[in-house]
Amino acid sequence: MKIRNGAKTMAVLAAFAIGIVWLAGCNSFESLTGTVTAIDNDGRTIDVEDAKGKTMEIRISKESRIFVDGKNAKFSGLKKGAKVTVKFIREGKKLSAKTVKATSKKKR
Repeated sequence: MKIRNGAKTMAVLAAFAIGIVWLAGCNSFESLTGTVTAIDNDGRTIDVEDAKGKTMEIRISKESRIFVDGKNAKFSGLKKGAKVTVKFIREGKKLSAKTVKATSKKKR
């Protein structure tokens, strides 16, 4: 009886460990810091130019968390010229934001 319970426990722990490893590999976030150079309100995307001049388009879903000057904000609170740090995941060739932290131009 004890062996069966031990085997069940080991199987559950193994499944849990495999799930954690899979999630870590699938959802590894990347970070981008730069300036907002374009905003597409209909497509809910922003273009961010990094310090090296490379521009990346980031999708902002309704689940993305947005902060402007340290306060919760909506997509409409993001402005062209704002400095941002974006945590995102790659979904194929698309980049999807998890969080966007922006500093308004008047704060700088």
